[in-house]
Amino acid sequence: MFKSFYRLIFSFLLITLLTACGDSATKQLPIVNTLPPELPTETSPAEKLTNNLSALPLSDFYEVSIKALALRDPERIVNFGLEGEYQLETVVLTDISEKYLNETNEMLTTVLNLTNAFDRSELTDEEKISYDVFHWHISNTIENNKYPYHDFAAGKATSSYYFFMQFPLNNEADANNFLLQLRNLDQKLVEIENNLNTAIQLGIIENALTLSYRKENIDYFANTTAQQHPIYGHFDTALSSNSEISTDKRNSLLQTLENILTNEVIPAFNNLSLIVALQLEQAPQDIGVGRTNQGAEYYQQRLAHHTSTKLSPEEIHQLGITQLTIIHQQINQAFIQLGYPEDENLQQGYARVMVDGGTVSAEDSLALYQHYVDTATSDSLRFLHEQPTTPLTITYGGGGYMPAPTDGSDTAYYFAPIGEEQPTYLIPTLTYHEAVPGHHYQLSMAQEADIAPFRRNLHFTGFIEGWALYSERLAFEQGWYENDVYGNLGRLQFEAMRAARLVVDTGIHAKNWTFEQALQYYMEVTGYAREEAENHIFRYAVNIGQATAYMVGMLEILKLRQQAIDKQGDDFNLADFHHSIINNGAMPLNTLNDVVDNWLAK
Repeated sequence: MFKSFYRLIFSFLLITLLTACGDSATKQLPIVNTLPPELPTETSPAEKLTNNLSALPLSDFYEVSIKALALRDPERIVNFGLEGEYQLETVVLTDISEKYLNETNEMLTTVLNLTNAFDRSELTDEEKISYDVFHWHISNTIENNKYPYHDFAAGKATSSYYFFMQFPLNNEADANNFLLQLRNLDQKLVEIENNLNTAIQLGIIENALTLSYRKENIDYFANTTAQQHPIYGHFDTALSSNSEISTDKRNSLLQTLENILTNEVIPAFNNLSLIVALQLEQAPQDIGVGRTNQGAEYYQQRLAHHTSTKLSPEEIHQLGITQLTIIHQQINQAFIQLGYPEDENLQQGYARVMVDGGTVSAEDSLALYQHYVDTATSDSLRFLHEQPTTPLTITYGGGGYMPAPTDGSDTAYYFAPIGEEQPTYLIPTLTYHEAVPGHHYQLSMAQEADIAPFRRNLHFTGFIEGWALYSERLAFEQGWYENDVYGNLGRLQFEAMRAARLVVDTGIHAKNWTFEQALQYYMEVTGYAREEAENHIFRYAVNIGQATAYMVGMLEILKLRQQAIDKQGDDFNLADFHHSIINNGAMPLNTLNDVVDNWLAK
């Protein structure tokens, strides 16, 4: 995220040399140095952090460093519901100016240098895990920041919208701060415009297909009226549910909000829309970040970031092809079991599954999702020692999970398409992935674990998504699909999707596949219809490398489990194995190897 920036250093020096000439000799007077008074120098954020970290024990060093760096991105703190964790006194928009970003990078480099000064060899095994997790996190962030303009800045406009939709509105002070930050949004959009223009100068421009999609989102915010704006609706709903705010005060705050939206926010989105429209005229038609300046290096870093491995694009590509061969054999066996014609392709077979597997009504959908959550929670105690105490709420959404705030002010949420009539064959696997024994179990147990506090909230995609995909496989191994061939076909389709991602993501960004080429391959190997598949390909085109983490992570966990079985034999206990990795929180996959080795050694 950083472009080179150097602070100008001003110095003044005035030297007066006085000479006088006499008849008999030349006399040279002493040199007089006349300097202006010293100007006060501002202490940089990196210098302040160095002072704060001085002489701290390692455990405190982690916490102070993580907090200081997290506070540089308050939008992220709000989006993850961690205001209490980081004691965020005032919620503000994240500064993305060049100066601010370079200051953050200086802080990261300072922290890494100080981390390297600790002697790792003197630490216990548990301390070494914390050290390695911290070191990888800081080092990886620095590597990510070497590519400040490859993340396609137009998408940051809608990210700021989500920030306001997550903004805490618990009292009148929050409401006033909400309005204050909304006034700053126009400047944030100007900074986005600056980043877009700089990226073009560096030979980095988003492809026309995905950029036009982003423009549609920006145009939505630019062309709506204030009272129809989703931010207005969110603000109104939050204030209406707060009995401490009077009707007159609420109306006054809403009027102020309407004025800000009308006179500042909506015009700013209009300006950004014009900039993006100009860029669309220059945008390439081909997708894939590998086509941009330094795109290949950036893509390799995105793979390293999300998988926390050193696998090359080609290795990941071939891994996906190998896994698809295995998964397709299992799908075909299930189709044969159901008596489906052997000459039909995956799309035709899954079209039959969608019908033959049955549907659940909109009215009964919540109860069915809750049934699978409850059953999984109970049955998983056969291979897990415990369940988290954090409550889980099922709410409407397309399929996802949000951890509970660490201060206990709310539950965790499983977002599921409740309230809709839908095929049932995907519901079990979606639940095992997002809820139990997947994300809810893993992330909540990490928050409750007896580990260094900074490790409870760090996000490592390969571990987190690898565990969730492993949970799908685990459910199958435990017999949860034994009498549900349609549900198992739903699991296999999900697993085929995760394998196909390895091929398609690397195909797009490393092999210069076109959108249509990626789409046709994806439909062929997953069985998805065109509209669904298009949505997935859009995601892989802009969320670069993220989709490769699921399968890579799951295969690593399976590999480590097999190593443990081979070493322990009849003494192997599945619940002990799961406890050893989950109760250590998320981590890079190479560190996970060390965790399992330590467990086996004990």
